[in-house]
Amino acid sequence: MRSYNNLFRKKSEIHTKYSRSPLNRIEKTLIRLMTIAAVVLAIFQINSAGDPLDFYLKVAGNVEMPALAFSEDLQNTGTVEINLIVSPNSPIKIWQNDKVLEVITKENTEIWVDKGTIFFDARNINYPIRVMVYYNEIREEIFLNNDVKSVKVE
Repeated sequence: MRSYNNLFRKKSEIHTKYSRSPLNRIEKTLIRLMTIAAVVLAIFQINSAGDPLDFYLKVAGNVEMPALAFSEDLQNTGTVEINLIVSPNSPIKIWQNDKVLEVITKENTEIWVDKGTIFFDARNINYPIRVMVYYNEIREEIFLNNDVKSVKVE
């Protein structure tokens, strides 16, 4: 019976005067919060790693060939940055190679596209729209009125 005596005693009788101090409570709370934060951080890191093989290849590629990863010439060989200004602001689909690259929802948008023909789809919009396309110091202007038009980017 002696081992069960602590179950029936008041909480204040079990704790000593040192465990009731505010600093001790703060310290216990901080330790608990830091432990929970460490567990949550570990879970997020495990989830973000995804496939371990892909993660290893990505890290190994950056370590073995860092110059190639950051070379602008290699990154931009087949792509061009275009700046689009839409007036009035309207949702226009941008197509290239039978894929929707983006749906423009802002007045001024910058996107990267492959060299070739880009299609602007405004078939679901019943009012005229002007699109200014800027790329490689070239300016083109197209007018869409419930139709699809294209621009060749080189």
